[in-house]
Amino acid sequence: MFKKARALKDPTDYDHGFQYALFLLNLSMRTTSEVKEKMTRRGYIPAVINEVINNLLQEKYLDDKNYAEVFINSMKNYKTWGRFMMKKKMYEKQLPKELIEESLNQHVTITDEIAIAQRYLERQYKEVELGSLSYEGKQKIMKRLLARGFGMDVVIKLVK
Repeated sequence: MFKKARALKDPTDYDHGFQYALFLLNLSMRTTSEVKEKMTRRGYIPAVINEVINNLLQEKYLDDKNYAEVFINSMKNYKTWGRFMMKKKMYEKQLPKELIEESLNQHVTITDEIAIAQRYLERQYKEVELGSLSYEGKQKIMKRLLARGFGMDVVIKLVK
């Protein structure tokens, strides 16, 4: 489906590496580790990769903290995932653990998480009134919310 990366003529060429990194960032925002991984797969030597990354960081083309903030806001507005699923998705983007924790604590409150869970429930259970559900029905909803990464405190507040 996807083409394999072509072999480079000169994997030590800094200018070509910098242009490739800018091309990647032009396509979409990326984390530092994503750019490193793509450049490694493309065949650049580690010295060129590190120099390119350092220059991109200095010129503010790469900023993991800003990436985390934008990523969290995007998930809050357009997805129906809880805090734990957001954390998992950010780990998949290879962001540093400390940055993930700090960003989530700053940008995701319990009220945000409750609003996201309510939005999910409204989409999935349009006609169903939560108060009129049986015990088994409430358990099913609780399992679904937990599977989507919502904390137990949020789930209990919504189901009760």
